[in-house]
This record gives sequence, C-alpha cells and structure tokens, in this order.
Amino acid sequence: MDPVQLSIFANRLAGICDEMGALLRASALSPNIKDRLDFSCAIFDAAGGLCAQAAHIPVHLGSMAYAMADLVEGRDWRPGDLLVVNDPYLGGTHLPDVTVVAPVFAGERLAAFTVTRAHHANIGAHSPGSMPVSKTLDEEGLVIAPQWLKREGDWQLSLSRRLAGLGEGDALPLDVPRFADFAAQASACEAGARRLAALIGERGLEALRASLDALNTYGERRMRQRLADLADGEYRFSDVMDDDGQGRFDIPLVVTLRVQGDGAELDFTGTADQVSGNINCPLSVAAAAAYYCFRCLLPDDAPSCAGLFRPIALSAPAGSLVNARRPGAVAAGNVETSSRIVDVVLGALAQALPGEIPAASQGTMNNLAMGESGEGGARPWDYYETMAGGMGGHRHGDGLAAVHSHMTNTLNTPIESLEEHYPLRVRRYALRRGSGGEGAHRGGDGIERELEFLAPASFTLLTERRRHRPWGLEGGGPGAAGENRLNGEALPPKFTGHARPGDRLLLASPGGGGYGLTENEQKNREIGKPSWLLMRIVFIMIPRDLQNIHVAGTITMKRRNAPLALCALGGASALLLAETLAADTNRLPSVDIIGSNEDTFSLSGSAHVLSNEDLEKKEYTDVHRMLRDVPGVYVQEEEGYGLRPNIGIRGTGTNRSDRITVMEDGIPIAPAPYAAPAAYYFPSAGRFHGVEVLKGPDTLRYGPFTVGGALNVLSTPIPTDEAGMVQLEAGEDRHQRGHVWYGASEGQWGFLLETHQQRSDGFKDVDRSNRDTGFDKQDYVAKLRWTSPDTADVKQAVELKLSHSSEVSNHSYLGLTDRDFSDDANRRYGLSAFDQMDNDHDGVALRHHLVLGSDTSLETALYRNKFQRNWFKVASAGGQSIGDLIEDANNGDANAQAILDGDQDVADVRLKNNNREYTSEGIQTELSHGFEWGSVRHDLVAGVRFHQDEVDRYQPIEVFEQQNGSLVRSGYIEPTGGDNRVEEADAFSAWMVDHIRLDQLLLTASLRYEDVDSEARRYADPGRSVVSQRVDNQVDELMAGLGATWLLDDHWALLAGVHQGFAPPGASSAEGTDPEKSVNYEAGVRYWSGPFSADAIAFFSDYENTVNNCSVAAPCPNGDTIGSQSFGESQVQGLELGLNSRLWQGNGLTAPVRLAYTYTDGEITETADDLSVQDGDVLPYLPENQLSLTLGLERPAQWGAYLTTTYVDEVCVDNTCDRSSGPAFRSTDDYLVVDLAASYYLRSNVEVYAKVDNLFDDQEIVARSPDGARPNSPRTAYMGVRVGF
Repeated sequence: MDPVQLSIFANRLAGICDEMGALLRASALSPNIKDRLDFSCAIFDAAGGLCAQAAHIPVHLGSMAYAMADLVEGRDWRPGDLLVVNDPYLGGTHLPDVTVVAPVFAGERLAAFTVTRAHHANIGAHSPGSMPVSKTLDEEGLVIAPQWLKREGDWQLSLSRRLAGLGEGDALPLDVPRFADFAAQASACEAGARRLAALIGERGLEALRASLDALNTYGERRMRQRLADLADGEYRFSDVMDDDGQGRFDIPLVVTLRVQGDGAELDFTGTADQVSGNINCPLSVAAAAAYYCFRCLLPDDAPSCAGLFRPIALSAPAGSLVNARRPGAVAAGNVETSSRIVDVVLGALAQALPGEIPAASQGTMNNLAMGESGEGGARPWDYYETMAGGMGGHRHGDGLAAVHSHMTNTLNTPIESLEEHYPLRVRRYALRRGSGGEGAHRGGDGIERELEFLAPASFTLLTERRRHRPWGLEGGGPGAAGENRLNGEALPPKFTGHARPGDRLLLASPGGGGYGLTENEQKNREIGKPSWLLMRIVFIMIPRDLQNIHVAGTITMKRRNAPLALCALGGASALLLAETLAADTNRLPSVDIIGSNEDTFSLSGSAHVLSNEDLEKKEYTDVHRMLRDVPGVYVQEEEGYGLRPNIGIRGTGTNRSDRITVMEDGIPIAPAPYAAPAAYYFPSAGRFHGVEVLKGPDTLRYGPFTVGGALNVLSTPIPTDEAGMVQLEAGEDRHQRGHVWYGASEGQWGFLLETHQQRSDGFKDVDRSNRDTGFDKQDYVAKLRWTSPDTADVKQAVELKLSHSSEVSNHSYLGLTDRDFSDDANRRYGLSAFDQMDNDHDGVALRHHLVLGSDTSLETALYRNKFQRNWFKVASAGGQSIGDLIEDANNGDANAQAILDGDQDVADVRLKNNNREYTSEGIQTELSHGFEWGSVRHDLVAGVRFHQDEVDRYQPIEVFEQQNGSLVRSGYIEPTGGDNRVEEADAFSAWMVDHIRLDQLLLTASLRYEDVDSEARRYADPGRSVVSQRVDNQVDELMAGLGATWLLDDHWALLAGVHQGFAPPGASSAEGTDPEKSVNYEAGVRYWSGPFSADAIAFFSDYENTVNNCSVAAPCPNGDTIGSQSFGESQVQGLELGLNSRLWQGNGLTAPVRLAYTYTDGEITETADDLSVQDGDVLPYLPENQLSLTLGLERPAQWGAYLTTTYVDEVCVDNTCDRSSGPAFRSTDDYLVVDLAASYYLRSNVEVYAKVDNLFDDQEIVARSPDGARPNSPRTAYMGVRVGF
C-alpha cells in the first residue's frame, strides 16, 4: 500500500478514536471521566486485533489489545449490540474499569469493533470509591462477566438496573448519576461505530481489511527494525513492591528479557506468587505494561496496532503476581503493580540499550478513593483520583515535575470541580520542592495535596514507593519516598480509614530519580578522593540524602498535555537473584533462610517467621517469650531474662539449645557447635530484626544438628537509604534499655553502626547481702558493604560484619527447696552471694557474593567467633553437691536446711571459676543455580564448609567457709582433670539441596555429609605438662531427606516430608560414642487466604540413638556432668497447630489473633545396659501441651494493644520422674502467664509504648535442674519510646 495512503488511513482511524474520547468526556457526569480523563478509546478488527487507539490510558489500551480476541470470539453479534464487561480474568483490568464494545457491520458482515473503557468510582464495593484494601475479587465490587448491555439497540433493563444500583421494578435508569457514565460510554461506542461504518462505506470492506493488513505489517516491520538495534542476549532485572496491604512486604518482580535478532521475549519467572492483598494483576495487565515499554522505543509516527507487538513474546508463571488466578484481589494490581512492571521491563531494556533510559519516575499512581454510603440521611458520594509526581532525570536534562507518567496518563481533578461536587476543601496543592533526586540532572519534584474533610467519610489509600525510593541512575540520587498523613500522623502505603469533619489528609507523591553525578562528585571520582560517605563514617557527621548508582538513559513518547514525556523506569542491580527480596544495587542477597511468613506457604516443609513488625508489637527482650509464637518450639526458662536460652524443636531437648542449629544471619553462633555445643552465648534478643524457625527436610542444609530444626536470628540490615533509630526503655527493678542504630548507602558503599544495652537489678533478693541479682549486657555491631559498579563485567558484593558483646550478671544455678519457694519464690540463699557470670564475645564475618549468570551465583562466608566466660558459682558445701543439699532439705533434713538458711556453719564451701575460652571459625561456600529441565524448574544449592572449634577450660576452685551466715575465703584449688582440659573438633560438611517445582507440586531433595574429628585432653597438673587422659572420636554420616508440598489451589496446600537426623557427640565423649541419629517424618495441611492463615502438622521422630550432652546445668542420667551419654532408642511424636487471623475489622480498627499450640509425647523405647534409662522413661523438659494465644486491637499507624496468654504443662526434669519408684521433686509446675503490651504513635516516626510481663504475677516452679526450684519472672512493668529517622 502506498505509504502516504497508509498514513492517511491510520490517522483517520486514530481520529475516530479521538472523536469517541471527546464525546465520552462531554457526556459523562463524573469528574473522574470528564475532569481526570480516566478513560480510553480504541478500534479493533473483526478478529479482535488492535487497529488504532487514542493517546489515552496505556494500561487500558494495552490490556484491551491483549484480551479482545478472546472477548469477541464466538459471540452472536448483531447490529445495535453493546457488550459490557469488567471481569479482570475475562479481559478486564480491575472492576472499576468497565469496558463497552460495539460491533461495526458492513451490510450483514461483521467488520470491526469500537471500544471504550472508563473508570467508575462506584462499582458496588463496600468501600467508597470501589478501591478497597481487599483480599478477594468479590470484595472489590460487582463482577460483570461479558454480557449484553444493549441487544439490537434495546437496553437490557435487568442489567442496567443492577449497574445503577436500582431494584427490579424501577424505570430505565438513564438519569441516575451512577448509570450516566455507562450511557456515555455507550454513546461514544455507537458514535465511533457510525464513523467507522461510514469509512467502510467509502472504501469498501475488502479495502478496509487490506488496509488493516498493510497497517499491521508496517507496524510489525517498524518494531522488528527497532529490536534489531538491541544487542542479542539475556537481560535480567528485578524490583519490589512495598507491600500488599495484608502484612507482606518487599514483594519481588523479576523479568528476563531475551533478545535474538529482530524478536524479543519477556519472561517473568522468579516473580513472587500471587499474594493475599490486592496487588495481583491478570496477565492482560502485565501485557499492557510490557507493550507500553516497547511502544516507547518507537517514534510518534509508528501506528498503534496489533502488528506492533507481534515480535514480542510474553510469559509469566500461572498463579504469580503478574498472572494471577481467580479469586485473587486485583484492585491495586492494575494501577500499582503495572507501574512496577514498567520499571522492570524498562530496566531490562536499559541493559540492552545503554544510554537510552532515564532515571525512575515516581513509580506509583497514589490512588485515593473516598466517599460516604449515605447512611443516616447523609448525601452519598464516591470519589477516586490518582496523583502526579516527579519524573526521572535523563541524559539531556532534568525530569519533569508534577506530571502523571507511564500507565496512568490522567489529570488531577481541578480544585473548583472537586470542591463543587464533594464535601472537601483543598488546603494545599503545591510542588514538593526538593523531592527530586540529586544528580547532574535532577529528578522532577512530586506534589503535595492536602484535603480537608467537611463531612464524615471513609477513605482508602493504595500507594507505592513509600518504603523504597525511586532510584537514580549513573550516580544520580534517589527521589524522595512518598508520604501519606492524616492530621500529621503517618499512614501505611495501603490503608482504609475513617475521617471526621475537620480532618486533613495529605498525600505527598515521590520525586523522580536523579541522573548522573554532580560536578563535585565527578571531580572526586576523577582525582581518586575518598567517598564523602566513608568520611562521614570516620568523623560521624550528619549525612545528606544518599545516592545509588544504576544504569540509565532516555526515551520519549507523545502524551496528552505534554509535548514530550519521558518514559521512566525502576532499577535494581544484576546482583540480585530471582529469590532475593530486594531491589537495590547496594545490597547482598538476603541473609534469611526462609524469607517472609507468606513464603512459608510454598515451602516443601514447615517453617515460621517472626518479622520485625511482629517483634516490635510485643517489645520482648527475652527470646524465650518471642518463640512462644512458634508451634513445635520448646523453651526452658532459667533466670527469667533469656540470657542463656534453652531452646528445643520437636523434642530435641532444650539444654543450652545444644540440639538445634543456631545461626545469626546464616552463620553458626554457638561458641563451639561441634566440640561443646551448649550455647552459653546468645546475642541480645532486643536487637533482633527477625527470627526464623525451619523444620523438616530443608534443615539438612543447615547442620550440624538436623533432627529438629534450625533457628536463624536476623540482625539489623544495612538500610538502602540514610536511616536510623533510637529506642529508650525503663522499668521496674531499675531496668534500663537502649537500642540505637544508624546506617546509610551511597553508590557502591553502605554501612551500619548499632548498639544495644540493657541492665537490671534483677527480681531476686540474696539472703544477708546487699548485692543485686541483675545483669548488665552490651552489644555492638558494625557493618560495611561494597558492591561492584553496575558497569563492571563481574558483579559482586562484599560485606564485613564486626560484633562485640559483654555481660556481667549475678545469676546462679542455685534454686530453692519447695517449702522456701512457696514462702518466697524470689529468695536466693546466701551461699550464692558471690555467684557471677562475666563474659565477652567477639565476632567477625565476611561475606562475598559473586554473580556467575542470570540464574547462578556463588556465596562465600568466612567467620570467626571468640567467646570468653567465667561463671563463678557455688558448687558444693561440706563435701556435698549443692543439688544434693537441696534434695536432702526437700526430704526433711533439718541440717541441710540450716546450711541453706545460713543458720549453721559449714566448711569446704567450693565456688568454681567455670572459666572457659571458646573459639569457632570456618569458611563455607554455596553455589546456587536455577534451570529449567523440560517443564520442571530446579533451584539447586550445593555447599561445603570447613570448620574448627576449640574449648579451653581452666577452672580453679576457691574454697570458703560459711561462718555466721557469711562466706569467708579459706583456700584455693588449682585445676586438674576435667577442670583443666582442652576440647577440639575439626569438621567437614557438604550438602546439596534441589528445590523442584513441577506445576503445583513442590519437592525438596536434600543430601548432607558430616565428617567430624574431635579430641579432648585432660591435664594432671595446672601447668599442663602432663596429659592425664586423651579421648579421640571420629564420626561421619551421610543423611538424606525428601519433602513435598502440593498446592491444591490458591489457599490450600498439603505437605509431607522425611529426613535423617544427626547430632555429633561432644569432644569429651567416651571413645566410640555414636552420634545421635533419627528418622524424622512430618505431614500436614496449610491454609492461606488474606490475613487468615493456619497450619496443622503432625511429626514423628524415631531415634536410633538418643544422645545427651552432660553438663552441670543438665547432668546425664548416669550422673555425669562431662561428655555425652547414649540413651539408646526413643520416639517423639506430636502435633503443631498455628493460626493467624483477624477477629474483626471495621472503622479503621483491626483485631488480630495469633495462636500456636503443640502437643508432644516422647519416651525411651529401649533400656540402657546400666539401667540409667529404661523403656518407658519420659524425655526431660518436654511438655505434653503448650499454647500461646495473642489477641490484639489496633488502629494501623496510630496505636495497638496486644494481650498474650501462654500455658505450659508441667515437665519432668529427668527421665525418672514418671517411674512408680522414682524420687520426688522431679517435675516442674504447669503455669499460665499473661503479658500485655500497648503502643501509640505521637508522630509517624515517634512511638511510645508500655508493657507488663506476667500481668497477674503468677510465679511457678519452671525449672529444677540442676540445683533446686526456680521461678519465672514476676510481674514487671516497662515504658519506652522509639524514634526513627
């Protein structure tokens, strides 16, 4: 076809679309259409192929182009018909966007279609504006499956009344405001059909079809020519959504662009699964965003037709965030997720077209919906708008300020129209000066729009870029994050609330990212000056806005109300893998082992996550209290503060957490996990950023202890921007706590400085002493990170972490007799007056991450931990152990009781310096590789670790006499034998884990190999010149596991797993001691829907050999306090129940509930040769029932209150307590404890809180081992304040 004629033809079609738009705007009643222009018009051929479109809303037009063929196929079209649809899963976008389709006939032959799509502020949702913070599609309003709005020119009255909100007997609702916009769309479609029919009459149908074929062929040729300019290759890009409005944060979107010749493929594999919130989107919306990006690559004269997109293939995993399944909520997916899809697609294109992409625009539409239902006689109203923001700077200049960009392309409602139609007053409407990112070319500024409510109203916010700032490129700084505030108080990105007359709602939109280094920064780089960020670290100066480095460029596209608009993008580093939940170049892959709580739904095994938000709600500083929320985890209280936790998982035993793998940021933190695994060191729980508990077959990846599970605590991460926090707390018993951190990232560098300090006088009173029973603990952490430039051939990152902690605590193993406990549970005998723990811990960890390909990476970590402790505590009196003294007094021995009371003098009171020095060091490296094998996705992890640890015990004894109730020093005993020994272990570990996805079946196949050589030397003399005993042990074991999860649908999943468990014996074990070995099974069901989640998992462990590490804290059944003892065979079985939900939500309030319950039954199944354990004996410190229930009431971002009730059954303290002839005083009490915590935000970054632990002051015997009855902590009140900056 002649090029001139083709151009004329294309412009005539576009002119018809423009005329349809003008008529729709003129005839609509709602400001949303006539003022904001939230509508689109297009023409399609008889097969549903796009022929022409006006310069309207990209997300409307692209999604129509993707879905029209299926929508129009197979229908009995007749002249005068009008089809209406809004179902997102049948060609729509989200429910407020209603599509009306009119057929165009040439005689009796179907020739084409005219189509309009417009946003309706009221589509029947319970939330005004029909943009709720929803969980399912049905909550978002009326779902209109494709059906006739008119049939052969006649309105379909039943449907029309439903759309108008009228009853069946009412008249045709053409004059009802809610229906008027439907009528306007119908008029526009019919007018377009008449114009197109006239064009067909003028040219003839065959000529029209020939012209359309020529147009599509031309469009395809133009796109192929452009794609040929791109370098062949594979380009991967990722970014994140802030949240889904239902508690999930930092949700990844990943795209891989494959360019070959003149074709391109977009693959969204690696993107998160669809979520509980409403940021899901159907594939048609993803296609709209993708097509828009490629359309931006072409000049203005390229036709917008189906042929344009023929060279572009699109794929996304079914059930993912960008290809959601019914009934997933989608209200925000159309507006917010589509914006982020544009970011990742253009980000991938930026790598293929360096220098042609600008920095990030605001990356959100800032959706605000509001109104009132009309109850109580008030006038009903609904309003919805999106807000402009800043665009990114680019190679040729600064970004535009205060414009709509990318997928929206609407206008803001004029102030006059807004105040005329609604009970609102605009108090502020201005540029947000300085919000654009810094750089050689600044990002455009966002805007501030403050509305005052003149009448009560409900409102909903669906916004993004409140957590993650729009990034800059080529050294440019990030734009400012957006803000939502009600009366000055910060609101979350997704929020539903109620406003009173006089309330003021402020939305501040993000600025665009900056482009390029400023002149000074460029000079600094050129002359090699140190980064100003590093100088700030040295001199501790106050920083200005920090900047990130990304790839960049510019492309242009014509749009309404701007002669030249910049198509902007969102950025992330090629460092990030598909599973990495981050979108910042300056960040290593996450150190978590699970991810978020939502990620546990699709794990092939059981897992639980306590997020930072979970921890902040209760403000616990005791890890025992934190872990009550996790089913299947047992804790054994000791001194009431959790300084030396006793944690077990699924019956492994709790003594010093020596049967589970304990990590911080994925690095083992037990002082000597192989030689002496009892974890006398534990980081301060008050500085935790999160806690993860992993059970099942996946634990084989995290050894050496693989029976019950793994515990990983997360430290505060280096922030992506400049940020910090100060927290101060005070409470009873002179409790004081301070937690401060500050960090930032700029370019390739990032850092964090943190301290956590806590002290208390304790809650016990020592007889005849003015010494307190409290503690003073200090933690310090420093992190420094470097990331390679985006332009580097080798993508890598390095992070150094240094930590130091010290503790002085006046705690003792000495408890009370039962009689004394009932009189005063918080008493402590004077024999323990000098007891004190003094320890120091120093740690260093260096992590290196290397990207070897789009699906391949290598992560290596070097670590070293040094722990020194001296626990000076009473061990015996008068030749009798303190434990025996307590037992005699319990059995009525008046002499023993008098010694404990201080009423009787006694000689040879021995206080031992339990002085030990631990060293643990190693190197581990792990290769991750993902690949497709046919239709099966594999994510393979293979790793090795070389580890050494050592325990040096030099434990002299000081001898005292008790005279008149006081301790008088009388002697000193040099250490020999067990008190003067060195234990060492060398371990090699290798593992391989394959995560396999076959449609809805998730499999985890695991292998682990452990080879451990240990040695213990005891010395006969203090100078260590003579070895009195040497013990060598060597164990090696190959373990295997298999887990499976079957995703039945979007909500239900079944899981099952089996794996071999292993735990090495300690270095002082007798030669030939076998390791602990077991076969462990689990099976259960999970349910997840919005805020409601639940799981029920049964577990069974069959121990071939049960091993107990002997210590003073937990002597073995044979009485040993050194080495390990084999119990023989045993079995543990149980049931875990977990539930998270909302009891109620309304009027801006939410009542969350969280429940964790565990039933456990464990016993010995084989009698030992020495009869110390017998068939039928119970396993120590294993409660049959334990339950934790948290009930809350909160107004998000304003205040919250949480009541936690915990119940724990009585437990046996050794294996003999259930024997008919067993000794007395061998079990604890059951106990019920209630904690209360409440917080209130004075400002968005200032929170005050109060909490009361053990609200009803119920103290019971929670521990007896090793030396008498000890209580849980009494009622204690605290108050605090947290300030973020």
